[in-house]
Amino acid sequence: MKILSKLFLIFALIILSGCSMTLPVQGVSDKSNEVFTGTATGYMSGKGDLKINTNTGLRCVGEFKYIDGFEKGVGGFSCSDGRQGDFTFTSTGVAGKGYALLNDGNKAQFLFGQVPNYSEVEWDHVQRVHETLSAQMKDSIFYCDEYPKTPKCSK
Repeated sequence: MKILSKLFLIFALIILSGCSMTLPVQGVSDKSNEVFTGTATGYMSGKGDLKINTNTGLRCVGEFKYIDGFEKGVGGFSCSDGRQGDFTFTSTGVAGKGYALLNDGNKAQFLFGQVPNYSEVEWDHVQRVHETLSAQMKDSIFYCDEYPKTPKCSK
């Protein structure tokens, strides 16, 4: 009987450990030479947390939720300098690409779960993709109480 109890406990711990996944995040801003790194942790509930730091000393935290299963999502964030922003992303479940717009007009592109190879980023393309994804997810905005200054929440 003790063996069954131990096996059940081990099985439960294995299942519970699978309730979240943390992936590396790396990105670039349209602000000259600003890059950022951090982590995104997604939970089985479909929600998640974001923590990033820039090479200029800025710290940002945010939250997101997946839409349409785990294929795309939307979120909001706040930075240590007071700026806030919205972001959208597409995901394969273990990697993806995202786009952000801050309330000062700056844009960012990021990758998670994979090592980026940033060449010349076409910021007009970044903005178009972000706008398209944002339009698809406009009824899924949930973070305006926490991040009221984001472009989507301040409209």
